[in-house]
Amino acid sequence: MIRLSFIHPMALLLLLLLPFLWAYTLLALKTARRKANPRAGVLARLVAWRPRFALALRTTIFVAFVLSLAGTQVVRPVRDLAVVFLVDGSDSVTPDQREWASDYINQSLATRQPADRAAIVVFGQNALVERVPARLDTIARLTSTPIGNRTNIASAIQLGLALLPTDTQKRLVLLSDGEENAGRATEAARLAAVRHIPIDVVPLPVTSGADVLVSALDAPDTAREGQTLTLQASLQSSMETSGRLQVFADGELVGTQEVAISPGTTTVPLTVPGSEQGFHRYEVRLEAHDDTRAVNNRAAAFTTVQGPPRVLLIASDPARATPLQRALEASQARVELLAPDQVSAEPSHLERYAAIFLVDVLAHDVPEPLKEALPIYVREQGGAWQ
Repeated sequence: MIRLSFIHPMALLLLLLLPFLWAYTLLALKTARRKANPRAGVLARLVAWRPRFALALRTTIFVAFVLSLAGTQVVRPVRDLAVVFLVDGSDSVTPDQREWASDYINQSLATRQPADRAAIVVFGQNALVERVPARLDTIARLTSTPIGNRTNIASAIQLGLALLPTDTQKRLVLLSDGEENAGRATEAARLAAVRHIPIDVVPLPVTSGADVLVSALDAPDTAREGQTLTLQASLQSSMETSGRLQVFADGELVGTQEVAISPGTTTVPLTVPGSEQGFHRYEVRLEAHDDTRAVNNRAAAFTTVQGPPRVLLIASDPARATPLQRALEASQARVELLAPDQVSAEPSHLERYAAIFLVDVLAHDVPEPLKEALPIYVREQGGAWQ
């Protein structure tokens, strides 16, 4: 059924002025009749009808003007449907559940009408567009990989709403285990309700079966700079299987090891290369065959790597800094000798040094950015400046 809609409906209140327009025109009509001569013939009668014609014309123009101000739109019903499937891709969802979600989407696509469109969003901590709205027939598998350590249903709903075309009926289908731990899905659902877009919730089937998990990762509290570290990963399993352990140092992959996993507890030693001085984070991730729950396949540990202090010497003439350099190196310090214009003023660069010495350097030889950075290095980064 065709209907009218208005962008600014308050403008329709101007139609209340129509009675005043009609009253003015009728008053003019009465005046014209009073002045008309009955014997004036046809021409006089035509003149008497002019106010009526003016009333109809003015009313039409005024109504058209008000409707344009109100943003009048003719709305026609649409039968085409656009559906966005929101698929949970977080770590709490098992591979079998993801496969079930793909099968559900394919079954739904098999029943669509020729003009219907579908889109797919895969979400975890963030939401990614797997397929834009199109006339999909089937999908092979889901390839998008969101950040999996959180489940943010709200971000998926918001992205799904943004993908929906304007010229179709709209619907969202949420396939999730419901274990939300980021965002607020209820607020996003209210936004969909305001736009009259229904959300169908399809719970992923709960799977129970064999499970392999990383129960702990042990690392030494301290280590020397450059020293090879030995980590120990503790695995818990309800079955005998095999898998692969990936070792990350500060977010970078540094090693991979194939492991045989027995029922119960399995301890796996892992060797990682030495690191530079500082605080470092190590993490292991397990990929095991026939594992039904991937959310518990990670563990992390921290180590402080100690080393000789790094000292920066700034000298316009390197020869004048040589005695100090030799004395510091004799005390096992790691010394760098640079000219004033070679020193970076970035805080991240200066904080690597335990102390900074300026050896016979004139003030005008020090670049302005370095002059401003040195007091910050002492006051906020705890460095020593001589």
